Amino acid sequence: MVAKRQTKKTTPKKKKAKKKSTKKQAAKKQKGKKAEQAVPVGVLGTAKLYSVVRERISCGCTPLDAIMGGPTTVTEDGEVIPSPSDGTLATNWGVPVGRIIEVVGAYSTGKSTFCENLAAQVQRVGGEVCMGITEYTLDPARMARIGVDTHAVKYLEFEFIEDGYAWIKSLLGGKKHNKPMLITWDTIGASHSKDDRPGSGGRVVREGLREITGLVAKHNALMVFVNHVSATFNQWDTEPATPFGQGIRFHASIRMEFRSAKKFLEAQAVQAGGQVYGESKASYGVMPYAVARKNKTFPPHRRTRIPVTFQGGFDDDFAMFEYLSQRASHISVTAPGKEDAQNLGKVITFRMPTPAACYWNTYRQFLIERTDVRAWMVDQCRRLAYNGFDPVG
Repeated sequence: MVAKRQTKKTTPKKKKAKKKSTKKQAAKKQKGKKAEQAVPVGVLGTAKLYSVVRERISCGCTPLDAIMGGPTTVTEDGEVIPSPSDGTLATNWGVPVGRIIEVVGAYSTGKSTFCENLAAQVQRVGGEVCMGITEYTLDPARMARIGVDTHAVKYLEFEFIEDGYAWIKSLLGGKKHNKPMLITWDTIGASHSKDDRPGSGGRVVREGLREITGLVAKHNALMVFVNHVSATFNQWDTEPATPFGQGIRFHASIRMEFRSAKKFLEAQAVQAGGQVYGESKASYGVMPYAVARKNKTFPPHRRTRIPVTFQGGFDDDFAMFEYLSQRASHISVTAPGKEDAQNLGKVITFRMPTPAACYWNTYRQFLIERTDVRAWMVDQCRRLAYNGFDPVG
């Protein structure tokens, strides 16, 4: 007889009962989903809505900041006025943080100078500056005169468009930055794709823009693409063309175009010191005008002239004078007396509620001493820009 093999009786394992979600937990999940899908307008101060512009950084030129936009308030009479500044980026005017900016124009119109002045302002508020260079033209000495700490800037020289986008992704791929980060690409028109087939460059640019637009918004960054213009031979469209401009134009929140730069003399500029301006005929800089062709954060098509000095970038004091002096109701200029014709120059009168005046030769020092006059000029530039004032035409 063969003994039967005894088998151990195994009891089936009991399945762990799923924890029943309480009504409170279900409500929290549903609340979180709704918050991700849509954010009510009334709670924008606390919501994580990356499409809302909360901060702006100046580019170092008050009229140019004014046409790019800033926060406004509505008075009891229904008038829209600039919001009073409290020194924070939330009440500043200028380049919006978290957006893509395209700067286009012909050569020697101030495109690179715009990036350098913006870099100085970003460093001033504690931000980080990264510059992508494709034309291999950089002047650290001039950048230092503008106010840029050149030793704190991250540089990358590259040739291909794919390398530029890979660099941007590496900068924005980590944790979110608490301070603003400026990334410039000067110029994307000089870059080309690794693919030599016709039309591949525009395709690569569009695909890369789709990938970085969200990263720029979420990481508190400012992305500035510098693009040049070239002549077109199309008889039906005489507007100068920009390489890959169609793709950037679509993704950019602000498209700033610099045009028709003309030289101005040292006699026209306002400098500190005791020079006799009537006898000085040296070239001091160029004065292009900027127009906001596209602006999703402010009324577009505003224009202003920008004095760009050969040595130190934007001349903000002269820019405000040029902008406001086009209207006699704001600033009037009259001839001086015989005793002041040589040394002190013309008389500048500021049409404030309490009028103030100074001589041409003491204009810069006057604005340093009279901070109320400078604040009035800044406020008037912003008001005129919002109301569509055009000092160029």
